[in-house]
Order: sequence, then C-alpha cells, then structure tokens
Amino acid sequence: MLDTGATVSIINSAYDFEDKSILENIIPAVGQLSMLQKDASCMRIGTTQPLEVNYRGRPTFHHKFEIVEMSTSTTPILIGRDLTTKLGIRIENIAHNFDEKEEVIYNDTVDDTISK
Repeated sequence: MLDTGATVSIINSAYDFEDKSILENIIPAVGQLSMLQKDASCMRIGTTQPLEVNYRGRPTFHHKFEIVEMSTSTTPILIGRDLTTKLGIRIENIAHNFDEKEEVIYNDTVDDTISK
C-alpha cells in the first residue's frame, strides 16, 4: 500500500509473512510514530534489519522498515516517502492551482432520443 503522507515505510507485524525471518532480530526503538489524525500515534516496536528491496528491474538496495502492529492483518507493507524515490514511484500532474479557469468541453454526440 502506498501512503504519500507517511515519511517512513512500515512493515505490519500482524501480517503472516511466508518468510518469518523478516521480523527476526528486530532493532528496538523507543518513542511514537505520529499519524495524520490529531492526537493519533502508535508506539514504535523497532525497525527491521536492512532488508533487500527490488522493484521492477531497478537496482537492488537494502532498507530498514519501521515495524508496527496494524489493525488489519491483510496489509503487509505500507510504502512511505522514504522509499518512493528509491523505487522510482512518482505522482505527477496533480492540480496545484485551482484558480486557473479551464474550459471543459463535453462531447455530446450520443443520440439519446427514443426511436420507434
């Protein structure tokens, strides 16, 4: 899952990974991770050892993920902004100025009259 608001990438400790070694030898961490919602946070469990990451033919690299127990066990990984650039993931063509007036032209070529 991609979360463009997250500054760090997270591995879900509640997910049943086939490779159990992912959650072995956790590097303990103290503190909390803040969430977008006011006063929402979760306790840090720690980080993974550097894991090998490969994606769509890009060069392989190693990355440490924060470990969090998510409320769902169906999401294995949340990709944050710390990984998007490394993975070549970009979000483009998002409107950033809504003051510009753009003429919208509708194609109304469908004949919707009833035929008998």
